[in-house]
Amino acid sequence: LTNEIESKVNIYFDDIDKIGGVINGIESGYFQKEIADAASVFNKKIENDERYIVGVNKFLKEDEKIDIPILEITDEVQKKQIKNNKLLKNKRNNGKVNNKLKLISKAATTSTNLLPLIIDAALEYATLGEIVNAMKIVFGEWSEQSII
Repeated sequence: LTNEIESKVNIYFDDIDKIGGVINGIESGYFQKEIADAASVFNKKIENDERYIVGVNKFLKEDEKIDIPILEITDEVQKKQIKNNKLLKNKRNNGKVNNKLKLISKAATTSTNLLPLIIDAALEYATLGEIVNAMKIVFGEWSEQSII
């Protein structure tokens, strides 16, 4: 079985090489299509009882009541979080934060490991959004192509 899997994987890797590698595969939507196709096959097997999932299409408890709590963010919670973020930004050393964000942007133009710089910025209370924006300056924003 291991040899069979290895053989199939190598064929798959050859296909990826033929389309120009992983980056081209991502940009062309190749991987997105592969995932969508695999999900479709998987779901059809479940629907046709060719694959079982306990509690979904096999071994169901008809009288079982499942209560799954859903997290809801109320307007009150959202307002409180916005207020907390404003307080944080007023208390922190914004000069240090801006310097850390500039270091991230500058390093993003090189092959420097960004993780230590991101940690430094976070320790100065830079927000996730600010850190992401510092990298967007260099990398831009990824927009996945939809597949048909």
